[in-house]
Amino acid sequence: MPRISFTVPLSGGTKEVPDRESLYSVLKMPDVGASPKGSTFRKSLIQCPHEHGLLYEIGLRPTVPTEQLTVGLIFHYALQRYYEEIFKFQQEFEAHWKKNNPSNPLGYRNEDAYFWAHEGQAAKVAWAAVSTLETATGYEKTWETVARIVDGYFDRYSRVDRWRVLAIEETIEYYGLHIGTFDHTSRLDLLVEDVTVGRSFTIEHKTARWISQDLVDFYDLDLQILGQVWLAARCVDWTNLPPFGGSKINIVSKTKTPLFIRHDVLPSPRHLLAFERMIGEWEDVREFYKQVGWPKALGMCAGAPRGYSKCQFYDLCREHPLETVRSVGTWRDAPDGFEFKGRDAPTFEDFNV
Repeated sequence: MPRISFTVPLSGGTKEVPDRESLYSVLKMPDVGASPKGSTFRKSLIQCPHEHGLLYEIGLRPTVPTEQLTVGLIFHYALQRYYEEIFKFQQEFEAHWKKNNPSNPLGYRNEDAYFWAHEGQAAKVAWAAVSTLETATGYEKTWETVARIVDGYFDRYSRVDRWRVLAIEETIEYYGLHIGTFDHTSRLDLLVEDVTVGRSFTIEHKTARWISQDLVDFYDLDLQILGQVWLAARCVDWTNLPPFGGSKINIVSKTKTPLFIRHDVLPSPRHLLAFERMIGEWEDVREFYKQVGWPKALGMCAGAPRGYSKCQFYDLCREHPLETVRSVGTWRDAPDGFEFKGRDAPTFEDFNV
C-alpha cells in the first residue's frame, strides 16, 4: 500500500517497539497473560470483532508487547513481589503474636510494626526482581520510567497504608452452567483489609501517561472494575473476612514527577445488575460476529478511539486487506512479529476447509 508523504512535521510520530529481548526472558517471570474471560477479552470484542477473532479464535499474539504495556507489566510485577513479601512477613507476625498473646489474639492489628517494619526489605525484594532491566539492551528508556514510578510509589506510601494483605494475583472465576448464562473471570492485583475502616478492598494497580479528572471518573463504570466487584460479590465467601468495600484504583502517572491517586469505586446493586445484563447481551453479539466471520471495525484502528495509539494488528490488516480471521488461521507460519499462542499453527483441516 502506498504511503502518504507529509510536508509538515506530525505531532507525536510513530511509536515503534524497540528491538530487544522478551521482557519475560529478561526478568525470568512467567507469561500468565490476561484472565481468560475477563475485561481484555470483552473490550477487544467491543472495540473490533476482527481483532478479537485474531486474538481469541486463532491465538495470534504479538511476540513483543508495546512500550505502554511493558511499563505496566513491570510496575505490576514489582508491586506483586513487594506485597508477596509483606504478606509473608504478616503471616509470620500473626502466628508469633497469637502464640505469645493468647488472651489478645487480634492485638497485632494495633501494632505499627505489623504494617511497616518489613517495608524496607520488601522494597529490596521488589527492586531485585526487576533490576536486570537496568542493563538490558533496548530497555534504557523503559528503565528510566519504571525506576521513577516504582521509587515514587514506595516513597509516597511508606508508613501510610495499614493494609492487612489477604491475597496477591488471585483469579476469580464464574462459569455459567445454563443456557443464556456466561463465563467471566478476573485476576485481582491485590486483596487487602484496610484495618483503619475494617473493610476488604480489591486493589487495581494502574499506570497512566497523566492523571486527569476524566481518567479518574472513567473507572466508576469501567468494564474491568465492574466485573471485579460483580465477581467479588457473587463468588467470594465473605463469612470469615471483613465486609467488602469495593475497589481502590491505585493510579500512578508516568510523568517526570509522578502523581499518585487512590480512587474508591463501589458500584450499586443496580449497576452490577446492568453489568450482568450487558455481558449476557454481548455474548449474543459475539456469537453473531463469529457466524459472520469477525468483521473489521475500520474506524477503530488508530487515533482517538485507541488513545492515540494504534491496533496491534494495524499493519497486518493493511498489508493483507482481504484476509479473514479464518484464512489467517490457516497460515503455516505466523506473520513477522507475531506467534500463534498456546497451540500449534492451525491447518486447513482444523477449519474443515
